[in-house]
Formats: sequence, C-alpha cells, structure tokens
Amino acid sequence: MSQTDPLKTLERLRRQQLQQCQQRVNEQQKVIRGMQSRIHTLQEFLHAPVSPLTHGLALHNQENYARELRQLLRWQQQQQLTAEQELVRRQSALLESHLQYKRLESYGHEVARTGLQQQHRQEQKSTDALAALRFARKS
Repeated sequence: MSQTDPLKTLERLRRQQLQQCQQRVNEQQKVIRGMQSRIHTLQEFLHAPVSPLTHGLALHNQENYARELRQLLRWQQQQQLTAEQELVRRQSALLESHLQYKRLESYGHEVARTGLQQQHRQEQKSTDALAALRFARKS
C-alpha cells in the first residue's frame, strides 16, 4: 500500500465533507428566504387598510387581531435571526472544511514532491555507483 492511498482516501472524505457543508449552507439559505417571505406577508397584513370583512368586527376585535399579528411578526423575526445565526455557523464550518481540504491537498503535493525527490536521489546514487564500477574496471 503506497503512502498516497491514505491521502487519496482522506482527500475524498474531505471533498465529501466540503460538499455536505455547502449543501447545509444552501438549505439554510432556503429556510431564511422562506422566513423573509412570511415576514413580508405579515407586514403587508399589518400595514394593509382594514378589509371590508373586518369592518363588521368590533374595534376591540380588530385591535386584538393586529396585536396577534404583531406578536406573530416579532416571533417570526426572532426565528429568522436564529436561522441567520445558524447560517453564519454553517458558513464558518464550510470555510473551515475548505481550508482543511486545501491543507490536505497541499500536504499531498508535498508528499508527492518529497517522494519524487527521494526517487531521483536514489536513481542518482545508482547511476553514480554504476559509473564508479565501470571506472574501477577500466583502471
């Protein structure tokens, strides 16, 4: 088993982790977009003129309705804030995964370069030894 086999396995695992982190970031961004849409809808309800349907309700009921909508809006905004914090955490994990992948890639290149240098030195020693033998025979 060569030294690069474990490196290739590690590189494959790092690549998978990087892809999974990217997928989690994308999913969280989708969740946040949905939350933003719901917040926008709630804000439209709150700022919309009173509909003819609610004209029949007592003013007290309209105030309760608006208060409930404002509470729902605050709750939804808090949920979005939490989701955005989770997105930042996932983006940090993605960045860390990317950095680990790059470090592993760099290490793999260094191992390969060192292996080639050792092979070159060994070939040079063999060539030198062969030349010394030929020279010794001629003498």
